[in-house]
Amino acid sequence: MRTLSVIAALCFLGCAGSEEEPTGTTPPATTPPGETPGTPAPTPTPNPEPDPNEEPDLSNVTFARVWAETPALATCNGCHGANAPNGGMSLATEELAFAALVTNAARGGSAAFGCGELNQRVVPGDPANSLFFQVISGNCGSNFSRMVLPANERPLIEAWIEQGAIRE
Repeated sequence: MRTLSVIAALCFLGCAGSEEEPTGTTPPATTPPGETPGTPAPTPTPNPEPDPNEEPDLSNVTFARVWAETPALATCNGCHGANAPNGGMSLATEELAFAALVTNAARGGSAAFGCGELNQRVVPGDPANSLFFQVISGNCGSNFSRMVLPANERPLIEAWIEQGAIRE
């Protein structure tokens, strides 16, 4: 009997002084007279991840853009770093890389072994005769196999060369 009294008392205390609200709803907010209700801030839309299968915009390609959007070029810095042990071609910075590719000063016009008669790293307007593009495309034999860039990174470089290999 005593247990029943305790249960009854708890039920009474739990219900006393409360008005029942429908479950699953929020009570309406009241706005003081003379004020306009605030509008909730829009939820920001997250930037979608780039689709690796989507074709890049290949218009107005500069070397600055190639440098910024071709992550694999950073891996070339291992052999073509600041000290440029391989062929005198430094890819340590954007400035050094552009000078080494477009001015071709370090090569001096000699052909690269395994890549036919190609001797100019970048021939503005002509990817087919640009040693750099042929190397990164895998067209220069096994001597250059470590230098082949992923297929999805080549169109931007090809467009840059086709458009005149400009810096900015």
